[in-house]
Amino acid sequence: MMAGRAGRVFAEVGLIVVGVLLALALDSWREREAQAATLQSLLSQVADEVRTHRAACAEAIAFHRKAETQYAAASDLLRLEGRFEQPEVAAEGARELRLSDAAFQALLNSSVVDQLPPEVLIKLSAAYQEQERYTARNQVYFATVLATDLMDGLRFFRLNQYWAAEMAEGEARLLQRYDALLSELPSELTASAPGG
Repeated sequence: MMAGRAGRVFAEVGLIVVGVLLALALDSWREREAQAATLQSLLSQVADEVRTHRAACAEAIAFHRKAETQYAAASDLLRLEGRFEQPEVAAEGARELRLSDAAFQALLNSSVVDQLPPEVLIKLSAAYQEQERYTARNQVYFATVLATDLMDGLRFFRLNQYWAAEMAEGEARLLQRYDALLSELPSELTASAPGG
């Protein structure tokens, strides 16, 4: 009788232990699923941000290449013939890109950033560092132009020609970084990424 009661106690204890282990396993599985969903959502936001920036860069690079050519021609016209003529692109204003890093910062500040594969994190960091360099160069240009006397037309044209070339080169580098990053993200996040 004692053996039967001990067997029943062991069986009940065993069931309780198995129940607790199953509950812990289920809880752990739910937590992993929630973290995976959070990571997926954050990466989706990053992919959207990068696609938006990529499209803006692709548009701006064409403008800056055109501006470089037109400012070079205006500079030559002033130097060779003494005529000061603003290029057509001057009326269009500057193409200052507003490149945000909000989605990237949200990902970096999340509790799931450590689940990213290292190659994705490296390409993310490289793209956003290039973005910071581009923005800094653009700010230096605007400060320099503000300090340039329009009476020095040749300097003004050369400065704008140099700025346009620098911006186009920066945008080309950004496009490369964005494309490399988009190629590392899961395909379901980048399916609508623009080509080019």
